[in-house]
Amino acid sequence: MKVALHANELESVELSWLCIKPMLHAVRGKDMQTKLEMYHQLNEAQKGLYLFYSYHNHTIRAWSFIGSLPTISMS
Repeated sequence: MKVALHANELESVELSWLCIKPMLHAVRGKDMQTKLEMYHQLNEAQKGLYLFYSYHNHTIRAWSFIGSLPTISMS
C-alpha cells in the first residue's frame, strides 16, 4: 500500500509512524475482520510497522491510566 509523503517528511524522526499512520487511523475502532483485511493489503515492512505501532499505541494508553511505571523491589 502506498503512502503519500512530502519531501520534508522523509527527513522526519517520525518517518516510520508517517508510513503507517493512515492505515492505523483507517481501522481505529473497527472490528477485527476490517483490521485483518487492512493488514493483508500491506507489504512486509508495513506489516511490521503496523504490528509495532498497534502494540505501542495500546501500551501507551494503558500506562496513561496507571500513571507511571511500577517499581520492582529486588530484595
